[in-house]
Amino acid sequence: VTSIKGSAFERCETLRSIELPTSVSTIAVGAFAYCRNLRSITLPNSITSIENTTFTGCSLLKDITIPNSVTSIGIGVFKGCSTLKTITIPNSVTSIKNRAFSGCTSLKEVYCRAKTVPDMGEDVFKKISSSAKIYVPKESVNAYKKAGGWKKYVDMIVSYNYG
Repeated sequence: VTSIKGSAFERCETLRSIELPTSVSTIAVGAFAYCRNLRSITLPNSITSIENTTFTGCSLLKDITIPNSVTSIGIGVFKGCSTLKTITIPNSVTSIKNRAFSGCTSLKEVYCRAKTVPDMGEDVFKKISSSAKIYVPKESVNAYKKAGGWKKYVDMIVSYNYG
């Protein structure tokens, strides 16, 4: 298996966890959308992009680490994942598309390891917890606070030493 096709598991109510093999490099649009009982997913380092709406509406997903191989996070990928509390975005990510984490009302911690500020679409963090923190590399904190879409979240951006 090298790819998960679009809407392959959409609305699969019994799916609780996923561990994808390292042979998978692509997860297509909406592949796991509205899997309301999905609690955990392990994404291999072979994934290069997470396409639009892949995990939209997975309301029981609590945390996710995006692999170092991913360069782009698509539109609404985690939109409406209302119990998502923590997300780690690797240094490899260069763009985060519109509404990627919109409606993640429980999101408290975003660890963005990218030293070069990723391009950000509209409303990426719309309706996340007002007490959420976006931890960015200490050497890049000022660049994040001044960059396009990131400026909107300036009060949430915190310097972090990733070592």
